[in-house]
Amino acid sequence: MSLDALGSGQSSYDLFSNPSGIQGDILNTSTRGEDTSPDWVWESAGKVTEEGYTAEMRIPFKSIRFKSGADVRMGVIFWRGVSRLGTSASWPDLQRGKSIFTRYAPLRMHDLKQPRTLEVIPNLNYSLRQTRETPAQWGEYDSKPDAGFTVKYGITSSVTLDGTYRPDFIQVESDTFQAEINQRFPVFYSEKRSIFMEGMGTFELAGTVGDGNIRTAVHTRRIVDPLCGLKLTGNLGNFTFATLSASNRAPGQLDVSDPNAGERMSCNIGRVLYSVGKGSCSGGLFTDTEFAGRHNRVAAGDISLHLGEHQSWSATVIGSNTVPLDGTPDRNGMAAQMSYGDSSKRYEASAQLEQYDHDFKMDTGSYNRTGITGGWVYSGISLYPNETRFKWLKRVNPFVFVRGYRDRVQGGNDRVYVAALRANFTRQGYAQINVVRGREPWAGQLFDIRAVEMTGQAQPAHPLCTGLVRPPLGRPSRIYRQHHQHPHELSDQQAPLRARDRAVRQLARPHTYGLSRILRACSGDCGLCRLWGAV
Repeated sequence: MSLDALGSGQSSYDLFSNPSGIQGDILNTSTRGEDTSPDWVWESAGKVTEEGYTAEMRIPFKSIRFKSGADVRMGVIFWRGVSRLGTSASWPDLQRGKSIFTRYAPLRMHDLKQPRTLEVIPNLNYSLRQTRETPAQWGEYDSKPDAGFTVKYGITSSVTLDGTYRPDFIQVESDTFQAEINQRFPVFYSEKRSIFMEGMGTFELAGTVGDGNIRTAVHTRRIVDPLCGLKLTGNLGNFTFATLSASNRAPGQLDVSDPNAGERMSCNIGRVLYSVGKGSCSGGLFTDTEFAGRHNRVAAGDISLHLGEHQSWSATVIGSNTVPLDGTPDRNGMAAQMSYGDSSKRYEASAQLEQYDHDFKMDTGSYNRTGITGGWVYSGISLYPNETRFKWLKRVNPFVFVRGYRDRVQGGNDRVYVAALRANFTRQGYAQINVVRGREPWAGQLFDIRAVEMTGQAQPAHPLCTGLVRPPLGRPSRIYRQHHQHPHELSDQQAPLRARDRAVRQLARPHTYGLSRILRACSGDCGLCRLWGAV
C-alpha cells in the first residue's frame, strides 16, 4: 500500500507485507525517489488459505504525519506482486512513465484528529576500564558515566519537533559491509539513527537520483558524534519545510597538542519546498557548518516538474563559500545540473548535464568529485513477448548508456559506453549482460575500461528466495588507485554469489560467496609491480 497521508502529492509512505506478515517500508518523495532507510512502527499479519492468502496492515496515526480536521484528504494506492508469475496489479492502475503521485485514489475521513505525539527516551551508560600494569597486577581503573535523552513532540498534526542531548546509538542497526579498498569515490552508508530520519526526504535536492555526481545534499552520517541536536519538520499548506541544527564533537577529537582539540563543529540546515502540482515542486536549501574559525556555507535552488503524462524535468543551482582553517583566501564554487526524462511502457530515455567547479565544497553533502563538466544519456526499449507462447518470459529490454565528463582535476576526458540486454522472467528472475568500453583519467594518465558483465537472479524453489551471480567473462580492466603516484591498470575477474533461503517461514537467511582474482598488475618495473608480481 502507498499512502499519501498529507495529500500533497510530494511524498508517500509505501508499506509492504507478504503472506507471512513480514514487513517492508519505503519513503517515496518527488525530489529523491524511493528511500529504504526509514523503519516506521506499524503492524502486519498474513495467513495462507486454501484459495491463496490474506494480509492485513494496521497503521497507527502516531506513525504518520497528516493534517487533522473535520475533512481530512489523503491518497491511497493498493498493489500486489506475484513473483511466481512475474506480474503485478494495482488499484488505481499505475501506468509506466507517469508519476505515481498523479495516480492516487482520493481517501477522505471526517473529524480525524492526530493523537498528541510525545516520546521521551532516556539513556544511561556507565563504563569502567582498567589496564594490566604487570602480569600479576591491574592499574587504577577509569570510570565514565554518560547520560542523555531523545525527545519527539508533535506541535501540530503536521509539524514535529525532534531533539536530543548526548544521544546513545548502541541499538542502531549496524551497517552492511562494503569493500573500501581501491575505491575512487567515497563509500556511501545510509542513515539509520532515528533522530535524523524523521522527514529526511524533505532535505533532498532535485536531480540527486540516478547516475549523477551528487548522491544527497544532506548526508547526516557526517554528523558522526553529536552532542546535541534539534530538528523541526512539517507541512503548512503548499509549503513543506525542515530545519536541522547539531553540534558535532567528532572534528575536535584530536591529539591534545592540537590547538583545535575539544572544539565542536556546528551544523545548521534549512530547507523549504513549494508544491506547484502533483509530483512537481520548487524550493531552496541553505547549509552552514563552522569549526574553529573555518566555515562552509551553501545556498541552493531547485525545481522539479512533470510535463504531460510521460515527461519530467529538473534543474538545480548550488553556490558555496568556504573559509579554510589555514588562513588562505576564501574559496567560492558553483555547481549546477539539468536533467530530463521521457518514459512510457515501451520507450524510455533520460539525460543529465552537470557542472562542478574545482573549489565547490558542501560539507553536508555526499558527492563523488569536483572539477568536472559533462553528463550522461540513457535510452532503452521494452519488448513484451506473446504471453501464450512465452509464459516464462515477461520482458526483453535492450538499452544503451553513454557518459562523458571533462575531469579538470585528473587532467583528461572520462568516457564510458555501455550496451546491454536485460530479460525479465517469472519467479523474480532476470538475466542481464553488459558490454562496457571507455577511458578514464587518473593522476594525469588515461586508462582503458573494458568489461563484460553478466548478472542474473531467480527463485527456483520456495525455500530459495533469491540469488545473484556474476560469472567472470574475459579480462576486465580497471585502475589500481591505492598508490596515487604510480597508478596501475589491473585485469581482474569477480564472481559474487548471493542467495537467501527460508528454512523457517518467518526468517530469511542470507548466504554470500565471492571470488576476486587479479590477473595482471602492471608491466612496468616499480616497487608495487614487484610486490604484486607482474605477469
